[in-house]
Parts: sequence; C-alpha cells; structure tokens
Amino acid sequence: TTLDRQASGNYALNITSGTLNAFYYQIRNIGANGLNISGTSTVTSLDYGDFELGVEGGTMMTVVSTVLDQNPAKTITGCIFSTSSGITSGYNVTETGTPVSYWRFTGHSGNYDGEAYDADPGDASPGYIKWDDSLYYTPKSQNWRWYHNQTAETPPISSAAAAENISPNEITAGSVLKLRMTIKETVDDAGYDIKMRIQYSTSSDFSWANFLAEKGNCSSSIWCYGEGGDDDNDLISTTTLSDATSTATHNESGISTTTYDHLENASSEWEFTILNNGAPTSTTYYFRAYDNTGSEAVVKNDGESYPSLVTAAGSLIFTVSGISSSIVTEGITTDFETFSTSIPFGSLNFDQEIEGAQRLTVTTNADSGYQILVYERQTLLAGGGEAIDPIIGTNEDPAEWPASFSPGGYGYHTGDDTLSDIGLGAARFSSDDTYAKFENSMKEIAYSSIPVSNDSNDLVFKIQVNGEQEAGEYQSEIVYICVPTF
Repeated sequence: TTLDRQASGNYALNITSGTLNAFYYQIRNIGANGLNISGTSTVTSLDYGDFELGVEGGTMMTVVSTVLDQNPAKTITGCIFSTSSGITSGYNVTETGTPVSYWRFTGHSGNYDGEAYDADPGDASPGYIKWDDSLYYTPKSQNWRWYHNQTAETPPISSAAAAENISPNEITAGSVLKLRMTIKETVDDAGYDIKMRIQYSTSSDFSWANFLAEKGNCSSSIWCYGEGGDDDNDLISTTTLSDATSTATHNESGISTTTYDHLENASSEWEFTILNNGAPTSTTYYFRAYDNTGSEAVVKNDGESYPSLVTAAGSLIFTVSGISSSIVTEGITTDFETFSTSIPFGSLNFDQEIEGAQRLTVTTNADSGYQILVYERQTLLAGGGEAIDPIIGTNEDPAEWPASFSPGGYGYHTGDDTLSDIGLGAARFSSDDTYAKFENSMKEIAYSSIPVSNDSNDLVFKIQVNGEQEAGEYQSEIVYICVPTF
C-alpha cells in the first residue's frame, strides 16, 4: 500500500482519533509534520512502514504524548526512514509533550533511522522514542539464589535452598522463599525510581509469562508475593551474591512505587519474597525480573540463566486408625473400640443400636486434593450363608436410621460434610442422622479439592438386629481407596 499525492506538492496526513492498523506500507511526499498522530488514537500496528522525508527540516512522523500513553511501551518493527533527493536536514520521528510511557522502534533501516535523527524532548532521561542504537537504562539479570528463611533481613547461608545459580528441588505448596538476584545496568545510563517485579513461567524462554499476584489478591494465582521480615522497598543492608557490587531493595509487591535509583554499570542485588500458592507438583518454574518503571522485561545477561526451582513431587500419606469406645463423633457415642484393620461389633443385643467408628486421615500435596472411596467385598454373612441385610439408604441418597428392623440392618455415615459431586448433593451427609449401605461398587466418603495436611474424617459403622435374625458369626470385608489428584 502506497500513500502519495495525486499531482504535485506535499500533503498532510493527520490521525486524530480511532484505530490505526498499518503494516507493509509506503508514505511519500508528505508535509512537514509527516504522519501526524494525535489525540487518543489507538495504534494497533505501524510495522514495516517505508517513510521518505520530502520537506527540508521536516519530520517523517509526529506523535504526541497522549498517543504514547494510549499505546504504552509499543514496539514498532522493520520501518525504513530515508530522505528524498536534495534533503539535508530533518527528523525520522518527532515526539511532543511529556508522556508516562514510550515507543520503541526496532529492526529499522534507512539513512535517517535511529537515535541520531529523532526529535525527542526526553532524550536525556533517557527518551520517549527508543531505537536499537539508543543508549538508555538497560538492566540485565545475572546471579541468583533462593533462601528459606524469609523472616531474616539478610538470610544466612545456612538457610539457602541451593547453591548460587542452582535450582532447589522439592519446593512444597505453602513455602515462602526469598529470591536474591543481581541486576546489572549495562549501557552506562542510570535508571531512576526503579521498581522491579517478578514474572514466572514454565518456559525457559518466557514464551508465556504471568506476574506474581499481590499478597492481598492471591487466591486465584499459584505464585504470589509473600510476607517477609522486612518492608516493601526497604534498602537491603547486606549483599549475599558473589557478583553484587551494591544493594537494591526488598520487594513484597510488584506495583508499589520507589525512589531507588539504579546507578550506571552497577550490579545491584534485589530481593523478592515469593509464596508457592499451590503450584503444580514436579514442575520446573522460571522467574525473571520486570522493570515496572520502564514497562519491559529484564533479560538475562550473556552467559547467565534465569532463576528457577522445581516444585515437590507428589506425596500421599493415608492412615486408617481405630477409635476407642465412649467417644462422641458425628452425633453418636461409640459402643466399642475399633482398630485399623477390624471393626468388631461383638455380641449383638436385640433391638439395640450398636455404633463404632474409624478415623481416615490424609496428608497430600496433590494439586487438586484427594478422594476416598469405599466398597465391600460381600455383605455381612454367617458360615451357613445367613446374612444381615444392609439398610435401604444409598451413598447417593442416604436415609435416616430406621426406627426398627426386621430382622436386621447395617450401614455407615461419613463425617465429611462436603463431597465432590454437586449433582448428587455434595452436602448429603452433612446431617448426622444420614446413613447408606455398603455396596460392591466404589462410593465416595471423603473429598478435598486442595492439598491438605492431616485432614481427618470419621466413618461411623452402625448395626441393629431383632429376635428374628438368625444366630451366627457374621463378617464382611470393606476396602478403602484413597485417590490423590495431581
């Protein structure tokens, strides 16, 4: 696409509002202001443009500060900035006003491209129009180390999670660590009021990246800022990394402001307090700094690596334990003692409710919690094939314990008031007087959607017979299955 005059002379091209989406285009014979973008115009793309300066002392593009702020930290790629025959002075891009953000041109070419030919009132600090050959504050990350002792202002070497530039393993959910990182200014141009924040990714090239969530808004993020033993933006007192030449700040927020100035060529040590808020297990995560003041990622210096760590492998501890007699649980008082592998009801008296319980305890770092299922291998049978029938209530639709039996019945009540299947009624056992029969298919009796530590639920066993139940020694087998979800 070529934009040009119809006959002779130069023309004006003013974008004052709306959206501009241009790429692979030529602009020729334009007036002194060039492509003039003002107001709060939205610029989707200006990539691969070919500009020619046609007015002595003019500019090929003019952009006002409101446009830069409307399109912050925009990168424009592959533009050509050249002069027409006989033109000896002028500019490639002219910026007017004092924006908060900036634009960057990269991959540019032509005899009038680059920093030397722009008209930018911010050139000294370091500029609102940036080029591949511009000198402006350019931080790059270097050495790093993780520490466990987040309450110490300077974490001791004994609390290091691993050696310098080495990824620690087995970082569990709920862990709060301090990340010390050296960031070096590399082009002899200081940065002022510099605030660094952290991005994380499972990709070492950060093909995707998320910011750490703030401490007060952490429920939906797997990595967040944590609470350390210092205040956000306080100066670090002591360096810990081998390449650090100065100290920077403690950081427990990514969006606060600071007055810290990163001096030219300084290798300054930053600290970030980071919480593992349930990141998936057995996964390598990479972290990098992000210059929130300049709105761009801090890349690693030559020969360096980004900080990384590996979350803990999946673990599960499932314990079945007996409960003594005369213990109150789930609205009943146990009549007999149970054990981890047996539920001995003992001798049954006619028309008497007999109740006991076992305790099921789970500890797991499974990302999505766990589920306990139960089934029976057979109903309660005597040696001659006689049976004590189960009650009519089911796991999907538990029922109150019947007032009487003929000749008998038995069943269970689970102490977990919130199970997983909402469609069946997740709270179907929340009332104490809710019982179901054991079946030969697996049924859910406990559930959590998150990692847990020593999460316990009692399973109540209840039986009752009358004088019509045949005498005998009755027994059955039940099986528990605990399923973690990683």
